[in-house]
Amino acid sequence: MRRVFMIFCLLFYFNNSFGIRPDTNYVAMPKDFGIQTDTKYIKTLDGVQIASWFLPSQIKEGNDITIILSFGDAQNMSYWLNMSVGLTNQGFDVITYDYRGFGKSESFKINPKTLYYPEYVMDLKAVIDYSVEIKPNNRICLMGLSMGSVISMLYLNNYGDNNITFYIGEGHIYSPNKVKENLLKINKEVILKPDNVDWSEFYKKLNIPFLLFCANNDIVCDNESKESLLKEIDKIEIKNFEGTHLSGFYTLNDEYLNDISSFLLKYK
Repeated sequence: MRRVFMIFCLLFYFNNSFGIRPDTNYVAMPKDFGIQTDTKYIKTLDGVQIASWFLPSQIKEGNDITIILSFGDAQNMSYWLNMSVGLTNQGFDVITYDYRGFGKSESFKINPKTLYYPEYVMDLKAVIDYSVEIKPNNRICLMGLSMGSVISMLYLNNYGDNNITFYIGEGHIYSPNKVKENLLKINKEVILKPDNVDWSEFYKKLNIPFLLFCANNDIVCDNESKESLLKEIDKIEIKNFEGTHLSGFYTLNDEYLNDISSFLLKYK
């Protein structure tokens, strides 16, 4: 029943995203999946308390990789527990977190028409620093979903990829300006914070391998964006599937998890 309810919530998300809509209530907790972990509050550089969960590998001989999940522009980290726990069953440690203003993180004034806030990059940095602190020997994989892909890329632009070994994305936003143009075509208007990033040049500087899940009916990860990424990133794999924005895990199920595992272990 819990899984059915979460699928329903995510289907609502798929059809109502593009613009920030946080939920401060959790629909599930790690203990519902048999994982005993406490909510860890991490302080950002500007003093904001960010709620997070460390979900350890459920396999005795883990893969020494920590996946840090940055979700999209709606709900909170609890909506992605099915997928997060699935990744721990593949042998990976997973850290999920709520952006400020989401879930149980500290409150933050939000305009729902905004595509993202640059402050979320500070949230991610704090989580990455925490990951290095508790698992110093693990390699880190950033996983960005929709808006989370922008936050992940802005982190890499601001701080480089020295601490990051992999990137996995779904509904990957090639550039915020491109998404704004696409959304205007379907009469959705969003506010875009200036980022001063030359995105085409930025991608060329990255040295980490990419795995992207791209749905055929995703207005964000469109063919033009995929072609640009293929030209600009040396090590990139793109998994195309029949579906809509951020429906990959619930469309592909075990195949989704197996593709992630194969990708990460390829570079072990």
